[in-house]
Amino acid sequence: MTIVLSGEENEGNWIQPEQPSGFFYLKSIVEQLLVSLNIEGFQVSPLQTAEYEYGSLIHRGPLEMVRYGAVNLDYFPDADIRSKVFFADFEWDVIMKMIRTQADIRPVSKYPVVERDLALIVSHSVTFQEVEKEIERIGRGVIKSISLFDVYENEQQLGEGKRSYGIKMVFSDPSKTLSDKEVDKKVSKILEGLQDKYGIYLR
Repeated sequence: MTIVLSGEENEGNWIQPEQPSGFFYLKSIVEQLLVSLNIEGFQVSPLQTAEYEYGSLIHRGPLEMVRYGAVNLDYFPDADIRSKVFFADFEWDVIMKMIRTQADIRPVSKYPVVERDLALIVSHSVTFQEVEKEIERIGRGVIKSISLFDVYENEQQLGEGKRSYGIKMVFSDPSKTLSDKEVDKKVSKILEGLQDKYGIYLR
Protein backbone atom coordinates (compact mmCIF):
# COMPACT_ATOMS: atom_id res chain seq x y z
CA MET A 1 0.00 0.00 0.00
CA THR A 2 1.28 3.46 -0.87
CA ILE A 3 0.18 7.08 -0.51
CA VAL A 4 1.35 9.80 -2.90
CA LEU A 5 0.81 13.53 -2.36
CA SER A 6 1.67 16.38 -4.70
CA GLY A 7 0.24 19.75 -5.64
CA GLU A 8 -2.20 21.55 -3.35
CA GLU A 9 -3.64 20.14 -0.15
CA ASN A 10 -6.74 22.29 -0.69
CA GLU A 11 -8.01 24.55 -3.47
CA GLY A 12 -8.10 27.68 -1.34
CA ASN A 13 -10.68 30.43 -1.29
CA TRP A 14 -11.07 34.10 -0.42
CA ILE A 15 -10.64 33.28 3.29
CA GLN A 16 -7.91 30.65 3.16
CA PRO A 17 -5.15 30.57 0.52
CA GLU A 18 -4.06 27.40 -1.25
CA GLN A 19 -2.06 25.08 0.96
CA PRO A 20 0.56 22.91 -0.74
CA SER A 21 0.84 19.26 0.23
CA GLY A 22 3.73 18.65 2.58
CA PHE A 23 5.61 16.29 4.83
CA PHE A 24 3.56 17.00 7.95
CA TYR A 25 0.26 16.50 6.15
CA LEU A 26 1.51 13.09 4.98
CA LYS A 27 2.81 12.36 8.49
CA SER A 28 -0.64 13.03 9.97
CA ILE A 29 -2.29 10.68 7.44
CA VAL A 30 0.19 7.89 8.17
CA GLU A 31 -0.15 8.22 11.94
CA GLN A 32 -3.94 8.44 11.83
CA LEU A 33 -4.06 5.26 9.78
CA LEU A 34 -1.90 3.38 12.29
CA VAL A 35 -4.01 4.69 15.18
CA SER A 36 -7.20 3.61 13.40
CA LEU A 37 -5.73 0.09 13.20
CA ASN A 38 -5.05 0.18 16.95
CA ILE A 39 -1.30 -0.17 16.45
CA GLU A 40 0.88 1.10 19.29
CA GLY A 41 4.41 0.71 20.55
CA PHE A 42 6.29 1.67 17.40
CA GLN A 43 9.40 3.80 16.99
CA VAL A 44 10.14 6.62 14.55
CA SER A 45 13.65 7.09 13.16
CA PRO A 46 15.13 9.39 10.50
CA LEU A 47 14.94 7.89 7.03
CA GLN A 48 18.27 7.98 5.25
CA THR A 49 17.98 6.54 1.75
CA ALA A 50 18.84 7.95 -1.68
CA GLU A 51 15.20 7.78 -2.80
CA TYR A 52 14.12 10.42 -0.26
CA GLU A 53 15.36 13.96 0.36
CA TYR A 54 14.23 13.51 3.96
CA GLY A 55 11.71 11.39 5.75
CA SER A 56 10.90 9.05 8.62
CA LEU A 57 10.91 5.31 9.18
CA ILE A 58 8.23 3.84 11.42
CA HIS A 59 9.30 0.52 12.84
CA ARG A 60 9.04 -1.82 15.79
CA GLY A 61 12.57 -2.88 16.52
CA PRO A 62 14.01 -4.35 13.29
CA LEU A 63 10.58 -4.68 11.64
CA GLU A 64 9.99 -1.84 9.18
CA MET A 65 6.36 -0.71 8.95
CA VAL A 66 6.26 2.53 6.95
CA ARG A 67 8.73 4.68 5.06
CA TYR A 68 7.53 8.17 4.19
CA GLY A 69 8.96 11.51 3.19
CA ALA A 70 9.86 13.86 0.34
CA VAL A 71 10.91 12.03 -2.80
CA ASN A 72 14.37 12.85 -4.15
CA LEU A 73 13.45 13.61 -7.76
CA ASP A 74 17.14 13.67 -8.75
CA TYR A 75 17.15 9.94 -8.05
CA PHE A 76 14.47 9.49 -10.73
CA PRO A 77 15.81 11.53 -13.67
CA ASP A 78 13.32 10.02 -16.14
CA ALA A 79 10.33 11.25 -14.15
CA ASP A 80 8.87 14.39 -15.72
CA ILE A 81 7.77 15.93 -12.41
CA ARG A 82 8.35 19.56 -11.45
CA SER A 83 6.51 19.85 -8.13
CA LYS A 84 7.37 18.29 -4.77
CA VAL A 85 6.22 14.71 -4.27
CA PHE A 86 5.63 13.12 -0.87
CA PHE A 87 5.43 9.35 -0.69
CA ALA A 88 4.52 6.77 1.96
CA ASP A 89 5.26 3.07 1.48
CA PHE A 90 3.56 0.64 3.88
CA GLU A 91 4.87 -2.84 4.63
CA TRP A 92 1.35 -4.20 4.79
CA ASP A 93 2.30 -7.82 5.58
CA VAL A 94 4.15 -6.60 8.68
CA ILE A 95 1.41 -4.17 9.70
CA MET A 96 -1.34 -6.79 9.42
CA LYS A 97 0.40 -8.90 12.06
CA MET A 98 0.51 -5.94 14.47
CA ILE A 99 -3.16 -4.98 14.30
CA ARG A 100 -4.88 -5.38 17.65
CA THR A 101 -8.52 -6.39 17.32
CA GLN A 102 -9.38 -5.28 20.85
CA ALA A 103 -8.70 -1.70 21.89
CA ASP A 104 -7.73 -0.59 25.37
CA ILE A 105 -10.40 1.62 26.93
CA ARG A 106 -8.91 4.42 29.00
CA PRO A 107 -10.96 6.89 31.05
CA VAL A 108 -10.94 10.47 29.84
CA SER A 109 -9.24 12.79 32.31
CA LYS A 110 -11.61 15.22 34.02
CA TYR A 111 -8.80 17.76 34.32
CA PRO A 112 -8.01 20.22 31.52
CA VAL A 113 -4.90 20.08 29.36
CA VAL A 114 -2.43 22.93 29.02
CA GLU A 115 -0.66 23.64 25.74
CA ARG A 116 2.66 25.34 25.09
CA ASP A 117 4.18 26.15 21.69
CA LEU A 118 7.93 26.57 21.33
CA ALA A 119 10.13 27.66 18.42
CA LEU A 120 13.48 25.96 18.94
CA ILE A 121 16.75 26.62 17.13
CA VAL A 122 18.49 23.29 16.52
CA SER A 123 21.43 22.03 14.53
CA HIS A 124 20.72 20.16 11.28
CA SER A 125 22.24 17.08 12.88
CA VAL A 126 19.54 16.97 15.58
CA THR A 127 16.35 15.17 14.59
CA PHE A 128 12.88 15.82 15.91
CA GLN A 129 12.83 12.27 17.25
CA GLU A 130 15.82 13.07 19.47
CA VAL A 131 14.16 16.25 20.71
CA GLU A 132 10.90 14.42 21.33
CA LYS A 133 12.63 11.67 23.32
CA GLU A 134 14.38 14.18 25.58
CA ILE A 135 11.17 16.14 26.18
CA GLU A 136 9.35 12.93 27.10
CA ARG A 137 12.13 12.00 29.52
CA ILE A 138 12.08 15.34 31.34
CA GLY A 139 8.32 15.75 31.24
CA ARG A 140 7.45 12.19 32.23
CA GLY A 141 4.15 12.07 34.11
CA VAL A 142 2.69 15.32 32.79
CA ILE A 143 3.51 15.33 29.05
CA LYS A 144 0.50 14.04 27.14
CA SER A 145 1.71 14.65 23.60
CA ILE A 146 4.43 16.33 21.55
CA SER A 147 4.01 17.29 17.92
CA LEU A 148 6.11 19.03 15.30
CA PHE A 149 4.04 21.55 13.34
CA ASP A 150 6.71 23.55 11.52
CA VAL A 151 10.27 23.34 10.24
CA TYR A 152 11.88 26.59 9.10
CA GLU A 153 15.27 27.04 7.49
CA ASN A 154 16.91 30.39 6.74
CA GLU A 155 20.67 30.61 7.11
CA GLN A 156 20.67 34.41 7.18
CA GLN A 157 18.20 34.55 10.07
CA LEU A 158 19.07 31.40 12.01
CA GLY A 159 22.76 30.89 11.26
CA GLU A 160 24.71 28.30 9.34
CA GLY A 161 23.69 24.70 9.96
CA LYS A 162 20.61 25.71 11.96
CA ARG A 163 16.88 25.20 11.56
CA SER A 164 13.83 26.07 13.61
CA TYR A 165 11.42 23.43 14.94
CA GLY A 166 7.92 24.57 15.86
CA ILE A 167 6.82 22.20 18.62
CA LYS A 168 3.50 21.88 20.45
CA MET A 169 3.52 20.26 23.88
CA VAL A 170 0.34 19.21 25.65
CA PHE A 171 0.49 18.82 29.44
CA SER A 172 -2.00 16.98 31.63
CA ASP A 173 -2.01 15.50 35.11
CA PRO A 174 -4.57 12.72 35.70
CA SER A 175 -4.86 13.63 39.38
CA LYS A 176 -5.22 17.42 39.36
CA THR A 177 -5.45 20.63 37.38
CA LEU A 178 -2.01 21.90 36.43
CA SER A 179 -1.37 25.56 37.15
CA ASP A 180 0.40 27.83 34.67
CA LYS A 181 3.23 28.15 37.17
CA GLU A 182 3.72 24.37 37.30
CA VAL A 183 3.71 24.08 33.52
CA ASP A 184 6.10 27.01 33.09
CA LYS A 185 8.48 25.40 35.58
CA LYS A 186 8.39 22.13 33.64
CA VAL A 187 8.94 23.96 30.34
CA SER A 188 11.98 25.69 31.85
CA LYS A 189 13.41 22.30 32.86
CA ILE A 190 12.78 20.96 29.37
CA LEU A 191 14.58 23.91 27.79
CA GLU A 192 17.51 23.50 30.18
CA GLY A 193 17.76 19.82 29.31
CA LEU A 194 17.63 20.47 25.57
CA GLN A 195 20.27 23.18 25.90
CA ASP A 196 22.59 20.94 27.91
CA LYS A 197 22.22 17.89 25.65
CA TYR A 198 21.89 19.37 22.17
CA GLY A 199 22.71 23.08 22.43
CA ILE A 200 19.08 23.93 21.57
CA TYR A 201 17.72 27.36 22.43
CA LEU A 202 14.54 29.38 21.93
CA ARG A 203 14.15 31.28 18.70
